[in-house]
Amino acid sequence: MLKKATAMLLTLSLLAPITWPLTAQPVADDCVIIFEAIEEPTASILDTETEVEIVKVTEPVLLEAEEEPEEVTTKSEVETETETELQYRYDDIELLARLVNAEAGNQCEEGIRLVIDVVLNRVDSPDFPNTVTEVLYFPGQWAAISNGSADLSEVREDIVRWILEEQDNRVSTEALYFRTKHYHTFGTPLFQVGDHYFSTK
Repeated sequence: MLKKATAMLLTLSLLAPITWPLTAQPVADDCVIIFEAIEEPTASILDTETEVEIVKVTEPVLLEAEEEPEEVTTKSEVETETETELQYRYDDIELLARLVNAEAGNQCEEGIRLVIDVVLNRVDSPDFPNTVTEVLYFPGQWAAISNGSADLSEVREDIVRWILEEQDNRVSTEALYFRTKHYHTFGTPLFQVGDHYFSTK
């Protein structure tokens, strides 16, 4: 039996090369130990290096974009855009803001807006001059212009904002006159807001 096992082992060794080390496993108590070869895994260094090389070659390269110079807007361009959008010159808006603050700066927001509307409605009316400055300097119309208080009045940001809003969306498109204490003796009374009585023609 020992000779048979030895012959089998020799035959196997001739058929296939044996990779060392060898491990032995018992088959039975009365049998000869048969050795099995364990194949060790081999790493493909070439494949690994090739894959790394591919990653390096195909990796995107980010280039910094050159910053474009910022466009500088000149004062004249701002004034031109403002005049087109606002329908009125900046000087007119500033003058109107001073007048409104002098005439109605102590009134509620609605009352201030209505005084703004009186001026803008006159600009749109065929019965009055067609610019803000000409309406405000029309003789005998505005106490704040006559006594000089409009020139000393503050240009309030809220009043300027309300002027810009009222040019397209007015509280009243009819009001052409206002005064304190009572309605004018001419024209058609409209309503009272705060200390002011508003009328139309």
